[in-house]
Amino acid sequence: MKTKIKHPQWPVRGVTILELMVAVSLISFIILALYQMFDRTQGLMRGAVREADKFENGRAAMDILRRDLSQMGYVKTLFDSGAGAVTNWPAVVLPPTPYNAGTYYPAGSVVFSGVNAYFAVRGTQGSAPSPVSSSPWALAAPNFRISEFAQVASPLVLLSSGGNPLLTNTLHDVFFMYFDPLIRTTVTPSGSIMAGSSYVASNTLTYAALARQPGDPFFGRTGIATYTGGANRAVLVEGGWRAVGYRVASSTNASILLGSAGPGPQVGTLYRYELGTLDNDARRMWLGFTNFAGTNFPAVTSVFQRVAENVVHFRCQAVTGNGSPFELTPGTGSLLMLGTNVPSLVQVELGIIDAKVAGQVSAIGTTNYFVQQGDSVQIFRQQIAIRLGQQ
Repeated sequence: MKTKIKHPQWPVRGVTILELMVAVSLISFIILALYQMFDRTQGLMRGAVREADKFENGRAAMDILRRDLSQMGYVKTLFDSGAGAVTNWPAVVLPPTPYNAGTYYPAGSVVFSGVNAYFAVRGTQGSAPSPVSSSPWALAAPNFRISEFAQVASPLVLLSSGGNPLLTNTLHDVFFMYFDPLIRTTVTPSGSIMAGSSYVASNTLTYAALARQPGDPFFGRTGIATYTGGANRAVLVEGGWRAVGYRVASSTNASILLGSAGPGPQVGTLYRYELGTLDNDARRMWLGFTNFAGTNFPAVTSVFQRVAENVVHFRCQAVTGNGSPFELTPGTGSLLMLGTNVPSLVQVELGIIDAKVAGQVSAIGTTNYFVQQGDSVQIFRQQIAIRLGQQ
């Protein structure tokens, strides 16, 4: 007879619902903590990238401004310009001095007569301003202009997180001319030059009874076909003068001024304007200026290029040789330099707001939120020396 052996009863083991809930809760807390850490790290990384982009954006824009403004120049020669310069654009403020036949004007004086601006090439009295070659007057090109004309909306005071004023945002536009002697140049083989063409002196020479120093631009006029001083001292320049301007406008269209549709957030794009290459005809220079100052450009245009995004502040100030600033004309908000006048220094301020904040400002669309974002604005400042202004 076989004996039946009983196996011992193994205890039944398992996980209770309470233990399972505790484990799931702990895992959830761990995952939540890790996600928060990851999200915070990602946020800091995105912020660092935006900060780097903001600094790179601002520094690149300031480099472009310095390169352009440092080359600012003026035309110091007579013009055969026919009907004269185009200066009767409503926003152009001509020199405050109308011509007076009884006044003696030393060389470099600037006056206006009719709709034209003139400067004296040599001292004169009793000779009415005229652009013809026999006149001591030359049509004055717009060498340099700062204006608040584009600033339709009133300036806003940006505040810190603590409510303290940090910045009054200013939106200037700036226009100037500069001569680029490297544009399609050809050395003249003799003392003969062509009427109607632009030249630059490569060495000291005399043309139209005026001494030309190295680098001086001049214009070949009818009836004066040669210069004196030796052969190969003049360089023919096809073009050379550039009309350059900067303005802050809508990020979608350079012709839409910030605030032109009424008060609201003033976050836009800094645009650079350039109108090809010009000879030294004052009419064409004024045409370049009035084109820049106008607001009738289509959304896509080849004369405006983007320089910096998310711009809330762009301020320019001209400084004389003794360090005194040129103030904008009261009531017009502009400064216009003609003739042989250029500043010695130009101080530029550029304010760029954080890209994320710019998006929030655009979405919310209220001024109250915008003015509280002063801590998100990075200001870039630069003092640019003007070579001709320091001679």
